Amino acid sequence: MSLNRALFERYARLATQEPNTLICGRLGEYRYYDMDQAISRARMLAAKILL
Repeated sequence: MSLNRALFERYARLATQEPNTLICGRLGEYRYYDMDQAISRARMLAAKILL
């Protein structure tokens, strides 16, 4: 497992311990997204939260 992947998994575990915290976006998902992809992911998350 790469160091980056191990860090992401550590952060993800820590985030589950924080109630009402959303981890999203390029930094939150620890992935590179083009802006159109980042906006699309944000819209999907907003729809999931609001519905």
